[in-house]
This record gives sequence, C-alpha cells and structure tokens, in this order.
Amino acid sequence: MYKLKNFISLLCSSLLLCSCASHSQTQFGIQDTSIQHQIETINSITAAKEQKDFAQANNLLLGELDNEQEGCAKALIYNQLADLYSYNTLELEKAVKADQELLAVSSGCMDSKYKLKHSSANNVLLAVPSYKEDYFDPSYAQIRKHARKRLSQNEGLLKEGSKFVGKKYTKEQLVNHVATVKHDIGRALDKPTKNELISRLIRGEYELYKTTGNTDWIADGYRYFLNDEIALDDVDLDEIDFLALSNYLHAVYFKTSNVLFEELAFNIVLKPYLNIESSNHRWAYNKLINSYINNLVDAYYKKKNFTKALYYISLNKSRMILEDKASMYSENKSINDTMAAHSDLPDYASFEKKLSSTPSLVDFYVRADAEKTRKINIKSAKTELANNYTSVRSLIRKSKHSKTSIEVPVYSNTYITVKDNDSITMKRLSENESTRMKKALDNCYERIVDFEMPAVRDVRVIKSVIPGRIAANTIISTDKWISSHPIGAYLGVSSVRVLNAFMIAPHNKMADVTLAGYFNPSSNIYEPLPDADEELSYLQTLYPDGQFFAHEKATLDNLSSDIQANIVHLSTHGIFDYTEPEASKLLFADDTFLYAKEMAKFSQLKNKELIFTAACTTGKTRNDVKNSSEILGILRPLLINDNKYLILTLWEVDSKSAGEFVREFYTILKSKKDVTEAFHTAVNKLKSKYKLPYYWAPYYIIANG
Repeated sequence: MYKLKNFISLLCSSLLLCSCASHSQTQFGIQDTSIQHQIETINSITAAKEQKDFAQANNLLLGELDNEQEGCAKALIYNQLADLYSYNTLELEKAVKADQELLAVSSGCMDSKYKLKHSSANNVLLAVPSYKEDYFDPSYAQIRKHARKRLSQNEGLLKEGSKFVGKKYTKEQLVNHVATVKHDIGRALDKPTKNELISRLIRGEYELYKTTGNTDWIADGYRYFLNDEIALDDVDLDEIDFLALSNYLHAVYFKTSNVLFEELAFNIVLKPYLNIESSNHRWAYNKLINSYINNLVDAYYKKKNFTKALYYISLNKSRMILEDKASMYSENKSINDTMAAHSDLPDYASFEKKLSSTPSLVDFYVRADAEKTRKINIKSAKTELANNYTSVRSLIRKSKHSKTSIEVPVYSNTYITVKDNDSITMKRLSENESTRMKKALDNCYERIVDFEMPAVRDVRVIKSVIPGRIAANTIISTDKWISSHPIGAYLGVSSVRVLNAFMIAPHNKMADVTLAGYFNPSSNIYEPLPDADEELSYLQTLYPDGQFFAHEKATLDNLSSDIQANIVHLSTHGIFDYTEPEASKLLFADDTFLYAKEMAKFSQLKNKELIFTAACTTGKTRNDVKNSSEILGILRPLLINDNKYLILTLWEVDSKSAGEFVREFYTILKSKKDVTEAFHTAVNKLKSKYKLPYYWAPYYIIANG
C-alpha cells in the first residue's frame, strides 16, 4: 500500500526541497499547470487520509467530480471515492453507487490524457508516488475489474449479509511478507508508521490463517491490542479492510478465549451498519450484527458475567427502535443520524448504572438459528402461525417436502435473566427446554382464550425454567413469540413490560392528566361496542376538561387535529393481521382504518404520557422473518413514537369487563396520577371479580424509557 512508500517519499522530498532552498534557480517537473493542480489535489487528499480526516478527502474528491465534465476522467475519481467509502469511511451504499457510476461512464475509455503521467510539475512533487500507482497507472480495464470486484463485495454485504473471501496468496509469499513486516515494525520511527505496519502484519497473519486454516499463524499482531500499543481506531483500513479485520479478531477470540477480541470484531462490523440508510440493506447486514452479538452473549454467559451478557441482549433488542425510527422519520436516514436526533445506544457504564437502580427484572431472549428448521404437519400450521411464524401459505409454497408437512424455523436457545435487587442470574435453555416452555406457553394461552384456567402443569413448566426469585412487582422484557403471551399472569406477578433493559424508565407520577378520547366509531361493517358509550359518559364526567370524539366524530381527521392532551384513549375495534402485521389496524368513523404502518404520521400518537388502546389484539405481535430481533404489530409504531406508557391487549377482550377496567383505571389515575399503580389496581379489581384470566389477563402495560 501507499503509506510506507509515502514515508520514504516524504523523506526524499524533504531532502530535495532543502537542496532547492540552496539553489533557488533549480527547476524540476514538467511545466504544466493542469498537472500541477492534479498533484496538489492528490497531495491534499493523501494528507487528509494520513490525518484520518476522511471528510476532507471526500470533499476534495467531490469537488474534483463537480468540476469535471469528461466521463473517463470522472471514472478515475469514482474509483478513489469507492475505495474511500469501502475501506475508510465504511459507507457501503455510497461505495456501491460510486462503482455503479464508474462502470457506467468508463465503458469504452482508453488510456488517455486524463491519466496522471508525471509525478512533478511546476516545482510541485507528488508526495505519495503509490497513489499514482494505485489510481492512475492501471488501465481502465484493470480499474473496471477492480470496481466490479469491490461492487460485488459491497452488494453482497448489503443484499445478503455475506462475508467477503478475498484474494488468495501462497503460504511462502505470506510467511516471507510477515517476517519482513515484523522486522520493519521494530524500526518504525513514529506511531502512525507503526500503526500502519501493525495493520499490515495483522493482514498477513489473517491471510496465513485463511490459507492454511491454522490459527497458529495468528501469533503476534493481536498482542499489540493487549499491550495498548494500538487501538481499533488506529488500524489502517487501507492495509486491511474491515471485514478481514473483523474475521481476524473473531479468529483470535476462538484461539485465546479472550472476549475482548470478539468485542473488537463486533465494533468494527458495527461501524458500516450505523452508516447504512436503506432499511432493506440493514436487514441483510443484520445477519453479521446478530452473529457477533450472539457470540458475545454466549461468551459472557460462559464467564458468568450476566450483566455484560444482558447488555448485549438489550443492545440487540434495542436496534428495533432505531431501525424503525430511521425508516419512519425519514426514507433515507442512517442509524448514526437517527441516534443523534432521537436516541442512543447506551455504553456499558451507563447501562450498568441504570440496571443497578432497577430492583427487579425478568428478561427473555430467544436466539434464532436460521440454519435449523423442523417439520410440522400442515394441520398444525394455524397454531404455528399464531405463535409468530410466517404465513402458512408462504411456508407451504417454499416447502421442499410433501404436501403433508412444512418447515419452520427452530429457536435453538433461549436466555432467561432474572435480576432481584443486587443479584442477577441467567439461564440458557437447551433446544428441548425451549420447546417445552414454548409448548407450555401455547397451552396456557389456548386455555385462557377458550375461557379456561391454565393447566397447573403448564404453569409449572414455565416457572421451572426461570432462574432465581421473581419479585411480586417486576419489569419484564419479552422477546419474539413470548411477547404475545400474558407472561406476568403466568408467573403470578404484577408486571410492567419494557422492550429491553435499556428502556427502563424512572417511575414518576404525572404532574397532571389531560385526556383526549375516541369512542365507538360509526360503522356499517362492525357492530357497535356495547360498553364504549358507557365508558365515554363516565370519562366525560370524570374529566370534564377532556376532549372526546364519538361515533361519526371519531375520525382520522380529528386524530390529526392539534389537541393538547398528554393521554390518548382509543375505544374502538382492533384487528391484528397475522400475515402482514404492519397492516394491523384500528377502526375509525365511516369504516376508515388507522393502520400500524401509518401511525407515525399522527401527532396525537407521539410523545404522550400514555396511549390506551381499549381494543382487541392491539398488543399482539409477530416477529419479522427477515430479522430475528424484530417484533411487529401495533405495539411497534407506538413505541417508536416515543410514548412513555402504552396499554395494549393480547386477545379479543370482553366488552363488559373492558368497560369496568377502563373506568377503574381512570378513577385511580385521577387521584393518584400514577399510570402503573392505576393499571395494577384495575387489573386486581377485575381479578377479584372474575375467576377466569380471560377477563383480566389480556391487558399489559409497556414503559418506554
């Protein structure tokens, strides 16, 4: 690469310039102003890259691109930009676009006047000769070949999440190369040069490991991280691209069992992900992210560092919110931009501090193994669908087996974490244990919605896999198929849900309660809700200053109006769409619907203290088959909209008991101004009146910290 040559060239350049100072009449280089400009620009670009000021290098190249009209000349600039985006700034989408532009304009280009043919002009010397060798000396055919290879690599990452294999070398070449680099490291005169050489050593060791399959060749490069002689940000990505670096660090982890290296590997693959703007590209790239996070969860679980394991579990879950904020607030927004505007991924110290102030927590994390599947009978597919697999029709269409069976994913491992005051315990369930718990959850659910009590044996199965003691009032973080179950009712606790442990919010009372409500929308399709008008009458008396819209006035237009209320109550019909959860909906007047995928547009559903959806199945979810960390449904956009509390339902609720729940909840809230206290009091009131959990267990409250 050019940097070692850069060091030598700069040294020679300094000697030459000193000589020129003594003989002012000496002239060198071709007398050509345009070439002088090219050389000066290249010197500025290489200087910016030396200083890791990649934004400046980018601006210089874009400036050259704007000033250039000729396609063949533009191709040379696109080649430099594509390398910058691929290996320095890690903006893969920009790299793809640059290569596509390069290939579009370079067709038919022949070596011409646009190539830099001289290294000096008008007394200006090219500081880094290898830059000319890398970007101006190759033929257009070679440049196009390099561009196609680079494009394939980046598109593979963005479309399939695949890892790039790279060029192959002979063992003898690599052994000699590594020996030379080790010798040069000992003679390095400054830290930048040493960082460059260490990066080159890492690449050499990685290529040896990849060529031989033997981790013994990974011997020296990683030790510089242990000695704090190099940090991840110091690695020269011109010497080793980020994928090769992450693979190297991953191999070091398995060689040494030092989890530091898996964290470094994760951090380097995370950087391009944070720059991706297209949600479809993020889905594919998530395969890499998930694999590294799951490795870290496993590693810290084995070390019994359960707090760190829970941190990475929460990190994986939290990306759902950032993913959707990036997608829903702007069509083209990176995670980096979204974090700056809306939220952040806490560092470990911040997470540990938050967790220490949380008295009780139960967290479920289901690891998906995309490579493993199991056959199920088509007759049982409806049950599988209800438990968050993809549509039955889609599964049957894709099945390679007989018409009597289809394949569904297997959730191979489930982690359950329990924090009780100062102690934290974690358990990793085997595939059999996960299957038993899932079956028990499903059996409990089916009994409840069929107006039966859950079987004692099923409840015992669920409780038997929980490590440690669960407090009577606890916070629960569900995941995937668990999220569609009344898990607090199964465990016999009063619970508040959170999406992940990052989002645990301080429990504060409301300063005031201001209410806007939408009740019993007029419809020619659906029957009126029997008790919704009674709810409305009661709340109008309880909150005389509230703003209420009923029947023909319960319109989407009125939901869009500028109403100053910190609580929005929706008493209507709710429909959960199993095959397309984003199309789950709430009924409004004149048979119009508010779809989950459109909820981000409504100001009345943003930044509220509470959104209460007194409708059926509003809390039902299905996990996204494209991304194993995603859960879909009405819950999702309401969380993304930064509402503090949500009250949702898991099945078709009984109208009479629902009306009782609503009245009790708002009565307590009026006096106590405490959302969670009002919620638990209302649930307990129903529980004392109705024996069957069908009536009191469908409701759950979720907090959004």
